[in-house]
Amino acid sequence: MLKTNKSIVQLANLSHGLYLANLIILPGVGLLLLLVFFFKYRNYNRWLNIHLFRSVQLSILATVILLVPLLYILFSQQIQYYFAIMLLYFIIVHSGLILIGVINLALSMVNRLPIVVI
Repeated sequence: MLKTNKSIVQLANLSHGLYLANLIILPGVGLLLLLVFFFKYRNYNRWLNIHLFRSVQLSILATVILLVPLLYILFSQQIQYYFAIMLLYFIIVHSGLILIGVINLALSMVNRLPIVVI
């Protein structure tokens, strides 16, 4: 278990909270806030840097994973056939990304490093 300052743990919790806000409440706005937060605190502490990098990495990955198939289906000729598949894909992938964010938030609360997804 790492010895970290309480304020550093709160900043790590905030980074994972912004990741979850990006997925659940404010898509896009949460990512912009997370990027601002990342560039402000990226050299603050190594433990915090790992949590910040993982949150930004997962946010960008979630954006790509969720938007690229949607754009492909929207511009395809047979949108009515692919809509049900896309809805199922979106629900499964979105809930998995939220679960990863909640696990990383819980790990940051107990001073542990986030899980490695990639």
